[in-house]
Amino acid sequence: MTGHASFLPSSEFSENVSNNIWLYRVFLGLTHAELAGRGQYSAEQLQRMETDPNRIERADVYALARQVSVPVRVITGRPLYWLLLDAPTRAAIEHARLDG
Repeated sequence: MTGHASFLPSSEFSENVSNNIWLYRVFLGLTHAELAGRGQYSAEQLQRMETDPNRIERADVYALARQVSVPVRVITGRPLYWLLLDAPTRAAIEHARLDG
């Protein structure tokens, strides 16, 4: 049992992957079914991974990154929620950030 637990991802790692699956699916304008057509995970599996980070194992990460079309470092990193903003909103936020 102890040996198996060492292969389980941390909760932050799993949450990042879970949030990034959702984030990049929405960013790409894909449904679960459309994203499922791009790789090995079904629409139902992807939906469960988006809503329950505990379903994600380290072994899933490379295949998920390929399916979402991002590098592994991106799918495991902190979600970049600003990608979901339109260009004028992103520009306004960046301008405010630089002025502040």
